[in-house]
Amino acid sequence: MSTNKRKIRKRKKTQQNIGFTPTVWFIALVFMLIIPLIHVSTTLDPVMYPRFLAMGTGLFLLTLIFAQIVKRNPPNVDFLRDPVFILFGIYILITLVALLMATNPVEGITDLLKWIMAGLLVLFATFLFRAEPNTIIILSKTAAISALIACLIGIYQYFNFSVNSDD
Repeated sequence: MSTNKRKIRKRKKTQQNIGFTPTVWFIALVFMLIIPLIHVSTTLDPVMYPRFLAMGTGLFLLTLIFAQIVKRNPPNVDFLRDPVFILFGIYILITLVALLMATNPVEGITDLLKWIMAGLLVLFATFLFRAEPNTIIILSKTAAISALIACLIGIYQYFNFSVNSDD
């Protein structure tokens, strides 16, 4: 009986680990390294809209990847009942209702879409955390590298400004 349980556990482990590591690396590189570094000085807002466009494009590609994964192996989506996802959905609904009653609703569309995209990213990341055991390690290392790059950019800007400024 114990050998059957071991076989079942081993089968479950191999079923859960179905090769999401490239998807984790895609999230790590695109959403944690590339998007925070996007800066286009020719646009009106050099940071927000180019990053918004890059995040939308990255989420579109990630949605295509997850559609292929779901087609091959239907996921367990019990985690959607967690209070975090329920409260996030309520927040988006409240934002949508407030947007419909707003005097100038065009101003809030960007904010609503930003929260929807953030929710999708959290949804995909949660799915990967549950399916792939190495996700937290990869994302932690990528976050540390991203923070290091941001610090180096900040130090460069500080010394560049302090040398070129009379104050």
